[in-house]
Amino acid sequence: MLGVPALPVPAPDLEVLIADAVTRAITARATLRNEIIPTLPPKERSFAQHLANTLHGERLFDTAVRTDLETFVARVEDVIQRGTVSTYILDTSPECMTPTGGWTETVQTPEAAALTVAIADLRDLLRAITAVQARVIAQRLGADLFAQR
Repeated sequence: MLGVPALPVPAPDLEVLIADAVTRAITARATLRNEIIPTLPPKERSFAQHLANTLHGERLFDTAVRTDLETFVARVEDVIQRGTVSTYILDTSPECMTPTGGWTETVQTPEAAALTVAIADLRDLLRAITAVQARVIAQRLGADLFAQR
């Protein structure tokens, strides 16, 4: 309807966001220990183990933990990128309908392919932690605004 203001979308309760983040942390710890750490180069494993050990309890929402998680995700993305290669496949057959006579195919090492799947759990956790932190900040700002009136 035109001219009718949209109703605000209710934000999830903080407890719901926290429960989601804790659940994702449990999954991320298991993913780190069972899928990511074994595929990492040896020099990258100690930081990953440290990260797995910090993904629980009240520390989960510390800014330092989020920073470590962001750093680790970036490192894993670098490992994935190094294990990913684009290859041109030449096709000279008459059935090939591409103007270039072939196509480009992206190929990953088994390690890069495994990390590509596993890193999604860590990205999900990062989003969940950020949502909790943003909600806490929003509540503080809201309380400050109402206190000023």
